[in-house]
Amino acid sequence: DDEKEKLSREGNVDMDSAPVFIWHTSEDPSVPVLGSLRLTEAYYNIGRAVTLHVYPYGTHGIALANEETSDGNAAWIQPLAEVWVDDSVRWIKTVKSY
Repeated sequence: DDEKEKLSREGNVDMDSAPVFIWHTSEDPSVPVLGSLRLTEAYYNIGRAVTLHVYPYGTHGIALANEETSDGNAAWIQPLAEVWVDDSVRWIKTVKSY
């Protein structure tokens, strides 16, 4: 448990942590969304800039979630998730520098 905590992302958030944009899909079978929720909570608890976007559909590794990065796999084309790039750009423009 000590080693797991030492290596966890959320256990290593501190005042030197950069602002973070996190996005996840609720259907990701490889990485549970709970990890992103915990990381967001760790940032929130110390007052660091964080935003979390959980999109409803898409498996792990969908990249840009559009046809360009789908590699022919229709399941990787997720219009609701492909907005993450635009969302991240809008968000980073509003973040105060630390």
